[in-house]
Amino acid sequence: TRICLSAERALSKKLQGGCHSTVGGYAVLHENRLHLRAFVAAHDGSTMLKVEKQGSMIAPEKLGLAAAEELLQLGASK
Repeated sequence: TRICLSAERALSKKLQGGCHSTVGGYAVLHENRLHLRAFVAAHDGSTMLKVEKQGSMIAPEKLGLAAAEELLQLGASK
């Protein structure tokens, strides 16, 4: 849905995801809550960081940005 896509796009944009980056996000709606699973991996597959967030379906971009921020704090920018 549009709500899920908005969360996934906010995540990707914040992490500067593109065709040559290993950034992924998958959002689903469950019982009026938005659940987002996100990851960033090294190009060689040696490291993978994962987070899961859930929040209001009213603010999907906020959830995507929160997941991206957590990944950055875990070292995704390295």
